[in-house]
Amino acid sequence: MRDHDLARYEERKEVLRRMAAELQQGEPRARVQLEIEDVYANIADAAARG
Repeated sequence: MRDHDLARYEERKEVLRRMAAELQQGEPRARVQLEIEDVYANIADAAARG
């Protein structure tokens, strides 16, 4: 998943975390695993800070 807005990106990751938790609650016998890996930051954010 990608988003040019860092705040929106963080919100989207939280939505995925909530969805995984809800799935796990709905079927406790199932194993629900979510891995989120931030591969690289938005270059525009890095340039603005730097």
